[in-house]
Amino acid sequence: MNIREELEKRNGDHEAFVFQDVEVTPERIRAVLINEVVPANPADDFYGGDGAAYLSTAIPLFQKAGAQADSAGELLEQGIYLTNAVKMPKTAPAIERSSIEKSLPYLEWELSLFPHVKVIMLMGDVAKKAFNMISKKAIGKHVIPPVSTYKIRKNRIISEGTLQKLRENSAVSTESIAALCAALDCQPGDIMEYVPEISVELSDSANAKE
Repeated sequence: MNIREELEKRNGDHEAFVFQDVEVTPERIRAVLINEVVPANPADDFYGGDGAAYLSTAIPLFQKAGAQADSAGELLEQGIYLTNAVKMPKTAPAIERSSIEKSLPYLEWELSLFPHVKVIMLMGDVAKKAFNMISKKAIGKHVIPPVSTYKIRKNRIISEGTLQKLRENSAVSTESIAALCAALDCQPGDIMEYVPEISVELSDSANAKE
């Protein structure tokens, strides 16, 4: 399946959207990375060829996570698809909400092409906003906190030490949880999940010394 051809079928007004020109076997895709916006030069996009600017950021991230890949094609072979939330190059330093909303139907259709996706990775605040718009429409609430860790640090909502504890799933105080909920305008259940510890009891025979 060619992604661009599939999405162009939906572009009835023939607007200047930019879709990924890549052949994909949809059933093989297990993970999708959503970047913010398509580049002004198509050659810089993920599937623009060797030396694409977007790959210079994405490939090292996957390699650091343990993926054995040096190109977008090799990531595809491993079931990882790369795309952008906003399907038109930006014309101003900031991306307006209206630009995200205009591209949103195509992002939704694009994601719907992959029936076996288990993981969606979001690169940048625009990607987070777009995915939150999709989740708000689907389940009535955001699934990603609408604030970046940079803003949390800059505004000193919680300390860097507490932020690191959250990254490591370590215990934090109720005061820190309250501060986060106030900043994110949410309830504790929106950012926390109780997971019972699993204890394994060895039988006496297993513990017995020979």
